[in-house]
Amino acid sequence: SMAIKLDPESANAYFLQGIIDLESDKLEEAEVSLRKSLELDHEAPRCYTHLSILLHTKGEDLLAKESIDKALAIDPNCKDGKLLQAILNGRMRDKRFGIPHSSKRNNTKIIEQQFPVTLQRPVESGLVNSLHDLESLDLKKHNLPTKGNAKTSRFTLFKENRWLKDLLESDLISLAERAIGTNIYLDESWFTILSGGGYVKKHNHLSPLERIKSFDVQRQHYALVYYLEVGDQSGKEPGCLKFYDPEHVLLPSAGMVVIFPAERYHSVRYTGTTDRVIIGVNLWSV
Repeated sequence: SMAIKLDPESANAYFLQGIIDLESDKLEEAEVSLRKSLELDHEAPRCYTHLSILLHTKGEDLLAKESIDKALAIDPNCKDGKLLQAILNGRMRDKRFGIPHSSKRNNTKIIEQQFPVTLQRPVESGLVNSLHDLESLDLKKHNLPTKGNAKTSRFTLFKENRWLKDLLESDLISLAERAIGTNIYLDESWFTILSGGGYVKKHNHLSPLERIKSFDVQRQHYALVYYLEVGDQSGKEPGCLKFYDPEHVLLPSAGMVVIFPAERYHSVRYTGTTDRVIIGVNLWSV
């Protein structure tokens, strides 16, 4: 690549070339680039995470596990590290039990035509008030789908607030596991509060990992929305969750939990006079 020609000693240039090759299914070229990057910088956790993906696609699961363990040893919070570890451990477990990945992926309890799945969980008293006190992002500084008169947190809500993790995480995982029929890894979590005029533009929750076709995680990724307060639903835009392709409009109720594939595009518009409050999470079938 041009970046490597300009700076042949740049570990990052080789790393980026490795990602491009991996996403283009050029596995041999990707391995050369990633290993060269690690020669130049052997303490780069994201290079080890992508090398683990490549090794897994080649069937070298033990080496893949060593690589992801190395990434987490360097940086326990490295991006996608814990997620990849969960995915690889799940696939190695399934392989020991003779469960083909393609078979498991295509036979979850709920199939595409049955989404979105709606469930129910009571909302604890005081939970919404507690969220209002938490830090939110400056939406003007972040390219997020949440716009207008709205607040949203970083995508590490449970990690940063242990009391929320203890209160909600295991319940939401249990709901998802019963609905989907597989083990679940909860990856990202956040809150969003829409006031009158707040909206969430059309988007989906696809991960860069899904661009690596040979890794085959395209149907393992789900989004979950938990409605704590639905606000004022008497106006023209009551905060419906609108899905696309095919179109489906869902008017939420307090305590509703909605699960849908991460690839499914959706949007929300709200013009009510009181706040509409949700907690969102990204889930992976492992």
